[in-house]
Order: sequence, then C-alpha cells, then structure tokens
Amino acid sequence: MTNNENFKLISDLRSYGFFDKKIISAIESIPAELFKPDRLINYITAIQKDNLKFNKIAPDPYLCALIAQKLEISSKESILEIGTGTGYLTAIFSKLANKVYTIENLNVFHVFAKNNFKKLRLTNIISKSGNGFYGWNEMSPFDYIFVSGYIDKLNDELINQIKIGGKCIFPVIQSSGIQMLQLLKVDKNKTKSKIEDICEVNFDPLISV
Repeated sequence: MTNNENFKLISDLRSYGFFDKKIISAIESIPAELFKPDRLINYITAIQKDNLKFNKIAPDPYLCALIAQKLEISSKESILEIGTGTGYLTAIFSKLANKVYTIENLNVFHVFAKNNFKKLRLTNIISKSGNGFYGWNEMSPFDYIFVSGYIDKLNDELINQIKIGGKCIFPVIQSSGIQMLQLLKVDKNKTKSKIEDICEVNFDPLISV
C-alpha cells in the first residue's frame, strides 16, 4: 500500500465514524495487500480456486474496524476467531488483544495465514487447522469470540467459552435469507444474554463437521 493509499484508507475510516486511535493504528500497521486472496494462487490447485468464494474470505478494513469497535478489545484480554480466512482480521486483532486464538477449517488458508503472521512477526497469534464449530474448549474461556461463518443460532458450547462480561460477534442467517451480523453480550445469567443487530453481511456458512 502506498502512502497515498494508506492516507485515503485512514481518511475513509474516519469519514465512516471510526476515530478510535488503537483501531486505526492497528489497521494502518497491517499491510492489507499481503492478505489479498489472489496471493493464494501459490498455495492452491486450479480446482480449489474455482470452488472458493474469494470475496468472502478477506473482510475489508471498514468491516474489520466495525467488528473491533463493537468488541471493544482490551490489550490485556484474549479473543477466539473461528474462521481465519486469509488472516487479515486475525492480524488486526493481534494488534489489539493480548492473545489471539484462531481456527481455520481449510488447511490451505491456515498455511497461507500462518506464513503471513511469521512475515509480520505477530507472535501473539495461536492458530490451528481444524473445525471450529464448537470453539476451542481447551483454550477457553475467552473475553471475545468472533465467528466468520453464518449460522442459524449460536450454540451453547460457544457461549460457555465466553467469560462473564465478554462478547461474541457472529453472522446469523434469517428466514428472509439475509445475513445479519449480531453482537452477544454475556451477563451473569448466560441464558439472558443480550443480542444487538449490527449490519447486514455476506459470509460463507460455518461448517459443523
């Protein structure tokens, strides 16, 4: 990213209402071009390339800023990301949280993202290849969870891995077919946790097997 492109990105973020210095600094410090899906060409076969929905695996900086803003991530806390994708949002999380745990179902993305984390010397990211539908229980509880695949509803296994007072952001598929990004705030009685609609999104489904 050139200086002009970086200046425009930061200006655009501010024009959209993002003024948190920590979030802007985090996004500014991560080179988005390193995580562009077309760089996966060296990692995947032609068949895989035809089947992948590249537009859904690398959220843009504005969505990343919105997610980070809603989570209100503290530098002393931990976050679980389910669905690493290319790792762009993971890298931004690493600049905001103490520890980032991330799970990716497709090994090709896991390898691609992990190599980029090494290039950027992001040492507080713990990643693995596998199914994250039920979270990462042995590393729980987490202060935050972000789910990057749409679901019908949040399962109890994930809710139980969130600390009291923690938050979870996830996309839900509605009866109309629209995906709504939602924020769950966990209180002392987890059965009465509060849910807030954030915005419409377009993610792949979260795979359960």
